[in-house]
Amino acid sequence: AAIGAALLLGGCLLRPGPEELERLIEHRGRVYSTVVFSRQPGEDERPIEELRRTLDYWTASAPPGAAPRWRGILVPDRDELYRDLARAIDDGAPSITLRSYIYDGIGIDALTLVDYLDGSGTLIGYDSVAYQPPLEKRRAPATVGWDDMAWWEWPQLVIDVPVALVIGVKELAFEIVKSPFSAIESGFHGTAFERRLPMTPVTLERAALGFVEDWRNGIDAFTWRFRVRRRHTPLDTFRDLLGAVPLVGPLFDHKTPPAGPHGPVVSRGPDEIIVTQGIHADSASEQMIHPLEAALREAAPPDVEVWTSPYRYGGVADVVWSLFNFSNGFGYDLARDIVFHRGVAPGESVEIVGFSGGAQRAVVASRALRHAGVTVDRIVGIAGPVNGFSCARESHLLLARNFILDPVVLAARVTEVLYPFPSNVQIHAIPSGGPHNTPYLPHPETRAPFLAYDEALERVRAAEDFPPDDS
Repeated sequence: AAIGAALLLGGCLLRPGPEELERLIEHRGRVYSTVVFSRQPGEDERPIEELRRTLDYWTASAPPGAAPRWRGILVPDRDELYRDLARAIDDGAPSITLRSYIYDGIGIDALTLVDYLDGSGTLIGYDSVAYQPPLEKRRAPATVGWDDMAWWEWPQLVIDVPVALVIGVKELAFEIVKSPFSAIESGFHGTAFERRLPMTPVTLERAALGFVEDWRNGIDAFTWRFRVRRRHTPLDTFRDLLGAVPLVGPLFDHKTPPAGPHGPVVSRGPDEIIVTQGIHADSASEQMIHPLEAALREAAPPDVEVWTSPYRYGGVADVVWSLFNFSNGFGYDLARDIVFHRGVAPGESVEIVGFSGGAQRAVVASRALRHAGVTVDRIVGIAGPVNGFSCARESHLLLARNFILDPVVLAARVTEVLYPFPSNVQIHAIPSGGPHNTPYLPHPETRAPFLAYDEALERVRAAEDFPPDDS
């Protein structure tokens, strides 16, 4: 009993991110890293102009007159911090030191508190990385399409309902089979990366929530075809059934957007842009995808809304199950957010941008959205594997050419080679890349934004062609 109590109490003393951040602000702990930016850089020092460019990026307003880029992504001790740092550099400061401290409860070391010190070691100020704001929910109907059925559509339910039951049971069953693996992965995440003991309350809680999330996503998949309904033929229903077959199903699945009453709908651009994180064994508040969301909002037309659908307690098993077409619960979860949380209606269109495992999540969500009559104008996947047909008008996957630096890009290339069935997702190999970092997220040590995919993302979203050697 004493040993068990010691294990539990020992884990309770290791705080998750928000509490650890508050503690670090009051009492600095162990230094994570020290980076010196110098006007005359010596060994292991960096040019001070590099820091100046970083400050220019975060203080810029796009469009002009809007809030600076750092707002909502970085939390400085005062609004003037970055202007003060830029002024010090412009006034000839010989060096500025960035000293960082880990406070992340998610263990990826992307969340740090950073002190900015002048050449004499005096504190100029500090900042931290913000947490993800919650998903804004809207009032939406409980079902879609059922109130608009013609009299002659009702007899087809004799065929559709049994098929929907078979597909739903298959999805739910495989999500249930996967749930123990998700629990282990979420628990291991807490143990290995959050530096917690195995039997702590927080680690056990994360394991339980990972387990429950698969069941919840499985129920979403099971009920989906009973909550959404659009006009289709018995042949479409038969293709739905073939598309649900493990391994070979994607070969027969749908690969076009939904048609309107008078044929294909002419694209008028997306009404909303949805962003999804990759595999991430934690809650919605810890997704760390909002820098990418903010960058997309900056580039989007003013009448297009941009928001993030959290990928809660996601893991490698989700992506593997989906690549082999066992089940696609995380895609139905995304589709549910779009239709039943944000109220995107049939006939409207969206764009989905997915990072890492979020790329496959976006592809399978496009197939679910087809049943709801929601058009996916474009899917842009970044640094993640995909498999199966997309039902978007156009689908792009951006992969770094040097895949050795990013194991997830390497996995995407292996999936592309080994899986024998075609996909309609266009792959672009881009010259930049680097480690597997969320685009636009500030570097934990230098605060420079991760811009490896910036140019390619702008190019594909502007419908510009890639050079021949990049595609």
